[in-house]
Amino acid sequence: MVADTVHILYRGTDGTVNEIYDDGGAWKMRPVCADAASDPSAYVDELGHATASFVTGTGGIRVARFVNGNWR
Repeated sequence: MVADTVHILYRGTDGTVNEIYDDGGAWKMRPVCADAASDPSAYVDELGHATASFVTGTGGIRVARFVNGNWR
């Protein structure tokens, strides 16, 4: 558990990486990034942030970090 809540990341059929998370007892969903060609790999980075990386449709690698309650 990172940032005092659960984060479940998955790639939707439209190529968007989405998150399901527990918001004080209520499950919510939100998009994280678009244009994913691979499933996200989630981990905790060296600063303790929840982080996900994935390959984009153009072959690049994108990294999203959960910082101060938001994906960046």
